[in-house]
Amino acid sequence: MKHIKPLHEAKAKLHGGDAEDKARAEFTVSAKQRFEALLKELEDEAYEIGGSFRGPGIIADFKSAVKKSWDKL
Repeated sequence: MKHIKPLHEAKAKLHGGDAEDKARAEFTVSAKQRFEALLKELEDEAYEIGGSFRGPGIIADFKSAVKKSWDKL
């Protein structure tokens, strides 16, 4: 039983610390902003191709294709 460490020691080793927490938070904010900018750019392109009539259909096709890729993450 001397090889079993207390729970608080095990949890401390699993946690990356304050620097990791900060980096994760910054990554999340930055990635979300970049992703939203990319989506806006792609939406604009779809409407440029298909106009207000076919643009939504192009976006729907795109969303379907991206969902398949997203689920592979």
